[in-house]
Amino acid sequence: MSDTSHGPYAPSGSGTPLPVLQPVTRRRRPLGRLRRARPGRPVGGPLGSSADGATGYGVVSGGRSRPAAASAAPVLFGIGATVLLGLLLGLLWWALAPVARAQVQGDQVLLQGHAELQAAQDGWFVVVTGLAGVLVATLVALRPARREALRALLAVVLVAVAGLVAWRFGELLGPSSLVEQVRAGDDRPLTPLALHALSALAAGPLLCAVTLFVAALLSGGPAARAPGR
Repeated sequence: MSDTSHGPYAPSGSGTPLPVLQPVTRRRRPLGRLRRARPGRPVGGPLGSSADGATGYGVVSGGRSRPAAASAAPVLFGIGATVLLGLLLGLLWWALAPVARAQVQGDQVLLQGHAELQAAQDGWFVVVTGLAGVLVATLVALRPARREALRALLAVVLVAVAGLVAWRFGELLGPSSLVEQVRAGDDRPLTPLALHALSALAAGPLLCAVTLFVAALLSGGPAARAPGR
C-alpha cells in the first residue's frame, strides 16, 4: 500500500489528500494612514538607516510648546500692572501736590514758604503711594492662594517699583527747573514738582507689608484656612 498522504496534517491511512495550511500574515498599514499619533512620539517602523546602522523613526511634529508661553504670561502681566500703577500714582501726585510761583529779582529767585512747599509735596507723595500699598495688600489678602509668603513679597516689590515710576513720572509732568524757566524769560516761574526726602519712597511698601501682616493675623494664617479645620 502506497503512502498517499500529503503534508504533515494528512491522517494516516486516508486516501484523500488535505490542503496544506499556509501561515496567515497581517498586512501592515502605511504610516500615512495612522490618524491617532501623539505629538513627539515615534510612529510606525523605521524610515531609513544611516551609514553607521542607526535607524530613524518618524516623529509627529507640533508638540506641546504652550507651557513656556503660559509661564511667561504672569510675568508680563505683573510688569504691565506695575508700570500702569506707577503712571497712575504719578498722575495723582502731580494733580494733588501744590506748586508756587517765585519772584525773580536781578540774579536771584525769591520764594516764600519754601520749606512748607517741600513738606506738602513729599506729604502728598506719601499719601498717594501709601494708599496704593494698602489697596494692593487688601486685594492680595482677599484672594488667598498657595505660596502666600511669596505673593506677599511680590506685592511689596510691586508697590516699591510703582513708587519709583510715580516719582519720575510726576516730576516729568511738573514744571521744569527754575533755571530753565528764568532762561526762557519767565519772571514768575513755577516751582518744580520734586521729592525732597527720599525716605518717602518707603511709605508704600511699608504700609503694604503692615497691611498684609495684619490681614494674616486676623485670618489666622494659612493653617487656619487649610481644609478640614
